Amino acid sequence: MSKKSNKPTRRKKNREAFASSQTNESFQNPNAGVVHDSRRWFLIAIFVVIALGGTYMAQAFRNANVDVDRYTYKVIKTYPHDPSAFTQGLALEDGIVYESTGKYDGQSSIRKVDLETGEILKKVTLPDDQFGEGLELVGDKIYQLTWKKGICYVYDRDLNELEKYEYDGQGWGLTYDGTHLIMSDGTSRLYFLDPENFKEVRTVNVRNGMAYVSELNELEYTNGKVYANRWRHDNIYEIDPDNGKVTGIIELSNIWKRSERPSEGVLNGIAVDANAKKLIVTGKYCPKIFEIELIKK
Repeated sequence: MSKKSNKPTRRKKNREAFASSQTNESFQNPNAGVVHDSRRWFLIAIFVVIALGGTYMAQAFRNANVDVDRYTYKVIKTYPHDPSAFTQGLALEDGIVYESTGKYDGQSSIRKVDLETGEILKKVTLPDDQFGEGLELVGDKIYQLTWKKGICYVYDRDLNELEKYEYDGQGWGLTYDGTHLIMSDGTSRLYFLDPENFKEVRTVNVRNGMAYVSELNELEYTNGKVYANRWRHDNIYEIDPDNGKVTGIIELSNIWKRSERPSEGVLNGIAVDANAKKLIVTGKYCPKIFEIELIKK
């Protein structure tokens, strides 16, 4: 026989020898299969623990906040505010407050209010099926968003409607950086828009460290930073508009005691009068407007 014809015989013997050894081992140790199964399940368990631990650590790292400047406040003065106003947008210039209110069925409006007295100097009501949102001054024009209708109204300073623009998605907060309107939509994203046609120029996602900051609401722009209310939170976030990084957090806890708020009474409304160097804040259904001074912690 050739070598080639001998190989099958040797393989057969080897298989028989292996089978015989396995049979003898199993006969001599009836728990051998259990030991192998135990080892296999032990290794699987270790793998699962490592995988879950890695996932948890990655998630924790992604959600970790970073240390940023933190501010508390000092109330300089309080002013009267309509407690029936579901405040959505706020602007201030030369002692006049421009305010957008929300809710359906004729409760949404744009208002011109005397800051000192709280007197409503003029009010324009939106259609029953529209929900007013953010508001901003741009020169002699006032822009007002609607929540789900995708309509931005443009008025003059006497609240006469000039024109309107359409946009996709939801409208929440609105501010102006001197070049672009900046809009929030309740996510972590800010949209930079051309005020001449309301077209999107760019967007940026807001993060504190690796964690997205969502539910961004009313906006204000001053000193090169965007300031954003966060829906149902008592903090205002200071944001670098170039990259979306949170650079500071203003803690407004207890400025409007929770025990004194109605169920939908959340802080919402930031406005700066650059000429008078005043910073005011308020909330939905809040009976006061607060002029505050920031104090770095």
